[in-house]
Amino acid sequence: MNFCKVSILLCSLFCFACGYHYVGRARSLPSDARTVLVGNFINHSLRVDAIPFVRQALQEEMDGWPRLTVVSERQQAHLVLEGEILDFQVTPVHMTYSLEKRSFQVRTTLALRLIDRQRNELIAENRRIVFHQVCESKVSDLLFVDDEIRKMARSLAQFALDALLERF
Repeated sequence: MNFCKVSILLCSLFCFACGYHYVGRARSLPSDARTVLVGNFINHSLRVDAIPFVRQALQEEMDGWPRLTVVSERQQAHLVLEGEILDFQVTPVHMTYSLEKRSFQVRTTLALRLIDRQRNELIAENRRIVFHQVCESKVSDLLFVDDEIRKMARSLAQFALDALLERF
């Protein structure tokens, strides 16, 4: 019985020591930070509409964080998330002969920075976040690709923010 109690205690200490926490609640974020702006992005990819996809997905994901409120004005923001879209590719993977079902791989490479605007300090930076996901559709319409990208944008945002804030 004592062995079980000691094991549970050691496991909880290990989880505490490794810094386990919920995203957006880290103690390492400035304690007075209450607002965040998803700022400017530079698009190096060939996909012209990549910035709206990425920015909207990041805004929606951060809007779910309990501690931070997403704002649209730079003057209101304690923190600013900005970055670059290094690559955004949509590559066909599989297509049936009758065009009933098609698969595409969406691969996005980002560089993100989280800045404390009040102190003018870099809080976190990841210069190479690579996300890829396969999208499938049973539709023969070419427009489905954009719909599928919108659907997977939330996964992209979750992955990118986790990769950026993994040290917290």
